[in-house]
Amino acid sequence: MNSVQTDTNKPRSGFAIAALVLGIVAAATSFMPIINNASFFIALIGFILAIVAIAGIRKGRNSGKGLAVAGLVLSIVAGLLVLGTQAFYSAVLDEAVDQSTQQLNKMTGDATDDILGVDVEVTIGDYSISKDQYGLVKSDLPVTVKNLLNEPSSFWINIEAVDANGSRINDDTVIINDLGAGQSTKLDAFAFVSSDDYEAMKNASFNIISVSEM
Repeated sequence: MNSVQTDTNKPRSGFAIAALVLGIVAAATSFMPIINNASFFIALIGFILAIVAIAGIRKGRNSGKGLAVAGLVLSIVAGLLVLGTQAFYSAVLDEAVDQSTQQLNKMTGDATDDILGVDVEVTIGDYSISKDQYGLVKSDLPVTVKNLLNEPSSFWINIEAVDANGSRINDDTVIINDLGAGQSTKLDAFAFVSSDDYEAMKNASFNIISVSEM
């Protein structure tokens, strides 16, 4: 008499066990940056092994359908988690890089156009040359700086003097440290100018070359 072999008597599918183990490993590591690159391939292998195991179980060769299905589900979930977390980490990294680049540009003066009128307001007055009571020549270009931010900040403002042809005569930098939020201050630029440039400076135009924000 032939006996019917039940599932409990059939050997448990090695593919099902392997699929479950790989699915668990892939799911457990799917949140870890860098490591989850390997997690995706582990999940892919687990998915393939689970399919092979289910096919073998359906043919009556092995038992362990529950293990195979669990491995299949875990592998799919792990793969989706890897894709989702990598997209999230990529977005966070891109944002961090953008913020760092913007801050670096502000510090180096490369973001001058973005800073002026938004973070700081700079007003250049009229240049003058005069003599004090001792006959010493005083050169002066008043520069008013207002911090438009909601927190104290420091600014380095580079100003150039150019003649009618656009050729640079001289340049100077005014430095404002820890200017309070919404506050203004007035400084003097071009206090030290060569006597050879006095006449040219009287007719010069003054432009902001760059503004650095610290």
